[in-house]
Amino acid sequence: MSRRAWRRNPGFLPRAGRRLWGGVRWLATRSFVWALLLVGGSAVGGGWYVLTRTEAFRLEQIETPPGIDFAMPNGLIGRNIWAVDLRQIAEQLKAQHPHLKRIRVIRRLPDALSIEVLARVPVAQVQLSAGTWHAADREGYVLPSLGRTPASHLAILKGVRPERIKAGRAPADEDLRRGSRLIESLQRAPELIGHRLTSLDVGDAEELTIVLDGTFEVRFGREDQFPKQLTRLRRALALLHDRSIDVRYIDVRFEEPIVGQRVAKNSP
Repeated sequence: MSRRAWRRNPGFLPRAGRRLWGGVRWLATRSFVWALLLVGGSAVGGGWYVLTRTEAFRLEQIETPPGIDFAMPNGLIGRNIWAVDLRQIAEQLKAQHPHLKRIRVIRRLPDALSIEVLARVPVAQVQLSAGTWHAADREGYVLPSLGRTPASHLAILKGVRPERIKAGRAPADEDLRRGSRLIESLQRAPELIGHRLTSLDVGDAEELTIVLDGTFEVRFGREDQFPKQLTRLRRALALLHDRSIDVRYIDVRFEEPIVGQRVAKNSP
């Protein structure tokens, strides 16, 4: 390409460079632009200075959710509401209650802070090495102790490794996470409406089993087969609904579910 042709069409980068340099020169020679920026910055800074020091926003009260005791950081009451670090306060409160999923601190103008919490919802319960029972949420996060006996309203998760489970910590046991998620899914399954999920055993990933209504076992097999096998279970439960059969187990691993009955013991 000739020099004359290059000057007529210099390319993108040279054109962009000239335009950028022209913009810099224009801005450098417009003192009123700099004056506006200076005045605007001063106004913002001055306004923030006034907000963080005026008596109108002195913190007078802290609203906390019922049923949860928080030890508030010292020196909060009486400080300017704009001068407190909301994130730092939330982190300090979260350290007091690690079982809460999230804690949020917000300003309630003109003189209050409000503490909002998101609690973890229990879906299952597990027994730890010490013998105590603990609820767990769908993520497998283990909550404070329920006591020495299991709660009647929560499904029992079996087959986990208690020695790897610690209350108030992120779950280190994959079976705990998987089992908690499965229990929540099963409790929402329309196929189990009218039945109570008593327990889930995840000790063998190839032979997952549940207990319904505290009376009979359902043998599912692998997790990836659950949708198909829930359909089979619904069909089997519908057939058994009007029959007086003492069911011991239902095996839905096969196309035609197998129903095992309890054998009555003969009296001596």
